[in-house]
Amino acid sequence: MLKKLKLLWDFTRPHTIIGSFLSITTLFLLACKGENALLYWPVYAWTLLAALGCNVFITGLNQITDWEMDKINKPFLPIPAGRLSLRGAWQIIVVGIVVCLLSAWQVSANMSLIMALILGLGTAYSLPPLRLKRHHISAAFCIVAVRGVLVNLAIGAELDRLIVPGIQHWPEFILLSVFVSVFSLAIAWFKDLYDTKGDAQYQIRTFPLLYSARYAFIMGNLLVMGAYLLAIGYGYRAIQPHSWLLSIGHGALLAAFIGHVLTSSIATPEGTYRFYMRFWVFFFAEYLLMLGYAVG
Repeated sequence: MLKKLKLLWDFTRPHTIIGSFLSITTLFLLACKGENALLYWPVYAWTLLAALGCNVFITGLNQITDWEMDKINKPFLPIPAGRLSLRGAWQIIVVGIVVCLLSAWQVSANMSLIMALILGLGTAYSLPPLRLKRHHISAAFCIVAVRGVLVNLAIGAELDRLIVPGIQHWPEFILLSVFVSVFSLAIAWFKDLYDTKGDAQYQIRTFPLLYSARYAFIMGNLLVMGAYLLAIGYGYRAIQPHSWLLSIGHGALLAAFIGHVLTSSIATPEGTYRFYMRFWVFFFAEYLLMLGYAVG
């Protein structure tokens, strides 16, 4: 049983699951503003379940369509490693999409439409004839639209409407949307730093392949640093209670991020993969910071 759970965990790409968990939890508590959280826990539970099911479907579908390429890029993943069959993978993602849609319907019709749109973009990203991942512009659009805009603005606004009708929390949702959109663009570039060999063989026109890995590394990190500076400025100028904490928190994260960049190397596959996975830690940290602000 534990072996099967470990296999499922590996197949879900844990860093994306953690990101989905933190984003929904943070948005929910921001909508509650630290109040009525227990009263509305079913809304949170169903939304979280829908998001996790959606995550499993999208990441799983991508692994199914890329399994031959992943023999070169990521041979440690369950399918190319021979730990999970294609049939088993299809069964998992079918369960994921069913859980997503049924759970979203328990929340609201609007949440169902939002999840359907996210599922549609995730499908278009991986499956032909569109297979938007084939070019870095369309691939980045999908990732930014989902993680940056639809999650933080659409889901955030719907949670806000359901929990505190008439009271909007747009400043926080917009800050998260802008910040995470920049992070997501960098993710779209950085995730391909490790995959250049297989992407070149299968004619996937990624940003690192078209403009060089070093250029993608520099530009992505500069964009993220700019996002931190923007968030620091927002915390300084905002009129919300305790918004100055956002300036301090983002300042500390910026310092840590600069240290991360200066101590990272993409000269080897191992160093590149380590840089990318540590980059996700800063993605998590943004939601944790906003989570602390929401309940503080």
